[in-house]
Amino acid sequence: MHCVVGLRRLYTDDSDLFLCALHSGWVTWSQAQRERTQGRDMRIEMRVLRCM
Repeated sequence: MHCVVGLRRLYTDDSDLFLCALHSGWVTWSQAQRERTQGRDMRIEMRVLRCM
């Protein structure tokens, strides 16, 4: 689940990190498929912010 506040996209703690990266444009399906066929792992660094 997510919402858009201004230019920020906010996701909940149960959001799938890969789908968040895909939705926000950081990753494409073709890029993910290419990396998977090459046997590479994806590393996602995230920052947790308190949202009020």
